[in-house]
Amino acid sequence: MRLKSKSFKIALILTLSYFALGNLFGYLMADSSFHNNMLFFGFFPYSFIWFASEMEGWDYYSAIFELVTFIVSFFIFYPIGLLFLKKK
Repeated sequence: MRLKSKSFKIALILTLSYFALGNLFGYLMADSSFHNNMLFFGFFPYSFIWFASEMEGWDYYSAIFELVTFIVSFFIFYPIGLLFLKKK
């Protein structure tokens, strides 16, 4: 059980950092501050949400997509957290 608790913490840290960086770069690219294709595709879910929000406006769908993306990215990063702990 201790292994799953630590992997949960690692996955949560990775998900929160991906969430923060994705929203930061998504906002900067949607605001036309800079454009970088590698960052756009690296943070695609958040970049897509920001570009759609810039065109149509921020609404409940944007918040729902943010939440769904956060949950999906957590389930993607959870096995990565398990791999980090098994290598130790």
